[in-house]
Amino acid sequence: MDVLSDVLAVQRTGRPRSMLLGWDAPWAQEFAEVPGAMGFQVILRGSPWLLPPGAAAPVRLDAGDVVFRPHGRAHALAGTPDAVPAPCTASFAAEPGPSPRGQEVVTLCGAYEIDPAQVHPLVHDLPELIRLTPTDELRAAVGLLTAELEHPRLGTDAVVPALLEMLLLYLLRRWYAEQPVAPTGWAAALRDPVTAAALHAMHGDPARPWTVASLAAYAPAASAPWSAGRR
Repeated sequence: MDVLSDVLAVQRTGRPRSMLLGWDAPWAQEFAEVPGAMGFQVILRGSPWLLPPGAAAPVRLDAGDVVFRPHGRAHALAGTPDAVPAPCTASFAAEPGPSPRGQEVVTLCGAYEIDPAQVHPLVHDLPELIRLTPTDELRAAVGLLTAELEHPRLGTDAVVPALLEMLLLYLLRRWYAEQPVAPTGWAAALRDPVTAAALHAMHGDPARPWTVASLAAYAPAASAPWSAGRR
């Protein structure tokens, strides 16, 4: 199992949930902190404003943009940058109502429960709030998930959690791929071919008594260009 896949395998708890939300002007919605959850929102329609917590400046979002909350921190979305948000009344614990149709702004929301006592260092190092622009794989996953929520069918209860997990992996993969050339922490480890190969090997067989020599045997192909670049 590779490192990124292992993150979810170790932290997974509860049941992932998703729903569609929509608003018409004037509107402003606060999304409270949810400890023990990785949350995201995908803008399906409209161009709302992201109101980050604290004194951070509002950010204009476009259709397709993703707001990712790796630590479940609070934030707000609004129709205007100076709006005062109201508390969110939607609950992932309840059955969602009819899908929003025709509203000015529509978002796809998802919450993935994790075990707060087993937060992987890879997740621990992530920022409080991440904005991502769409990619082909993200668009595909969002389209499939939206279709299941809009038109539930036989098997939807199994398909939605699977699609949520896939979408979360795409979000994490995209963020790490977009990091600067010289990242730090786990981002640096996963971008370095030799270190990444060693991490993947240890995650694949954690019971093995690993040594530096045995780990080196797993990265001979990656070590040549890695070493040459540092001479």
